Amino acid sequence: MGAIEDELGLSHNLLRQWKKRYQVNAVTDGLERSEVEELKAELRQAKRELDITRQERDILKTQCRYSPRISIHEIPCSCRL
Repeated sequence: MGAIEDELGLSHNLLRQWKKRYQVNAVTDGLERSEVEELKAELRQAKRELDITRQERDILKTQCRYSPRISIHEIPCSCRL
């Protein structure tokens, strides 16, 4: 692979890194992310969603501290858990 990297002007081990990240789809003959890369992307997305949820929770906690308390019966049924 070193000769190919030299020929293409790529840095050392770049092709190996790409080979780990991508695999050839046997049906379409196209490149797609490897299973590990798919899982990494899914984990990044889940972490982003968790961060947003935590921010929303913190906003609601702060809002509840400064607003008058309401009874559970005043909350519309669709909002109750």
